[in-house]
Amino acid sequence: MCGLILVFYNLQHQYSPNTLSLKFLTLIHGRRDLRDLTDQQLIDLFRKKKEDIIIDEFFDRYIHLVFAVCIRFLKDEEQSRDAAMEIFESLEEKLLNYDIRNFKSWFYQVIQNHCRLIIRSNKKFMIERNIQNFDNTFVENDPVLNHDDEEKINIQLIGSLVKNLKECQRICIEMMYFQNKSYRQISAETGYSEKAVKSYIQNGKRNLKKWMIEQNGQRNEI
Repeated sequence: MCGLILVFYNLQHQYSPNTLSLKFLTLIHGRRDLRDLTDQQLIDLFRKKKEDIIIDEFFDRYIHLVFAVCIRFLKDEEQSRDAAMEIFESLEEKLLNYDIRNFKSWFYQVIQNHCRLIIRSNKKFMIERNIQNFDNTFVENDPVLNHDDEEKINIQLIGSLVKNLKECQRICIEMMYFQNKSYRQISAETGYSEKAVKSYIQNGKRNLKKWMIEQNGQRNEI
């Protein structure tokens, strides 16, 4: 893989490109370097030659975008690095199978979809992310429960308690913490002012914290 991948993972060895392949590619394109090609030209070239060095060029161009989007969705550096690598590992197949007219906008959607898939499929991560976003106030360690039992109860509690909020609070909480929307986006979609959105979220979080503590207390009494 290219140098940025190695730096990304703090590896000790360095990537040495296939010199013959590079010379061949630059020769058939009028001695131009791959960096001079547009995204669409790179796609067309990859479909003809299927050279890994072309994927490396996409990596060089877009790794910063991929990592930034992953961080925004996943809120975790290590998981974002893993997700970025998974996205580039799957890029070869996608370039061959998708009709791509605008690579950057298409790729941006690919990144977002991959992050959403991680969030949906990894229940543990989703619990941790949502609880951290609620200021780490909803769930406390319970020595009586094992880890799997605690996860199951947390999922049930969060899901059931959010439904008990006032509609304005529930909508804003779900849009911010489960749909990853900003105050401005929530305001635009709901018609609430940004000040009202912040107030609904703050009050909703306060109610959820109170109910979670009550639920945990009842559980400990059993």
